[in-house]
Amino acid sequence: MKNHYLCNCGQENEIVLERNIQEECFIDDVKLICNFCNNETIAIIKYQLWGTLIDITVIDSFLIDINNQAEYIVEKAYLVSLSSLCELENMLKHAPIDGGNSLNRLFFTQLISTMEAYFYNTIKALVLNNKDIFLNFIKSSKSLSNEKYTIYEYLNTPMLPRERVIKRLNEILYHNLSIVLEVLNNTCNIEIKLNKDDLKTLNEAVRFRHDCTHRNGFNHKGEKLDVFTHLYITRILLIIKDVISSIHKKAIDIELDNNSLRNLLDNYLGYFDDEFTDEAYPYFKHSLE
Repeated sequence: MKNHYLCNCGQENEIVLERNIQEECFIDDVKLICNFCNNETIAIIKYQLWGTLIDITVIDSFLIDINNQAEYIVEKAYLVSLSSLCELENMLKHAPIDGGNSLNRLFFTQLISTMEAYFYNTIKALVLNNKDIFLNFIKSSKSLSNEKYTIYEYLNTPMLPRERVIKRLNEILYHNLSIVLEVLNNTCNIEIKLNKDDLKTLNEAVRFRHDCTHRNGFNHKGEKLDVFTHLYITRILLIIKDVISSIHKKAIDIELDNNSLRNLLDNYLGYFDDEFTDEAYPYFKHSLE
């Protein structure tokens, strides 16, 4: 069986074990080098019974559990976002000082896109892999909680609740901070407290991103925005990094299970035979893609 770990750059790597173990019990240190960023780390490998692998611990990295891909998605969303922010921070050092420069606007818009992607990937993984959060999301959504189905629709499409939840998740505007914070708080029980100045600055940054993307850096009055200095972009980056880190610290404490939706709906669809359940199960797996 292949083992993989998630580097701090957010990329997945295989752990190659080449040692031929003859001892009854053995602990080995293996140096791992990321194929993408060349970052080095150490894996502690424990064997017993002449080579039977019993445990792998990767120092300062995330060992991927093939039985719980949901946790992997939450961790990867976090590492990929941090890696992107660090990359932008390093590139910014070589950017022009001019706050209205096109290159600075590109850096700035990528910051907001990184934040949006993290919100989307994390919230989707939490909602679709924890039955309590899944039900909370339905209950807190007016459109979902008020939906009505015919018996025929429900029996003909047993994955209908999951499909409607995914549709609603895809409809959320993840740059809308008030909606994202409300979903995190009411659905996932993750409360993020931003001070008023940081929240105001971040909301303003989202509006500026709209002007950069749709008006080429001009506001609705036709005035060119020249706020994208090193100092301003760095401040936005630090606020976003703090928000993402605060969410992740609480998200990793939430129990996730790839089979949570299957188990939940099985309670309501228990009168179907095992063949139906096995046939339906692949639809759940797509929720992680």
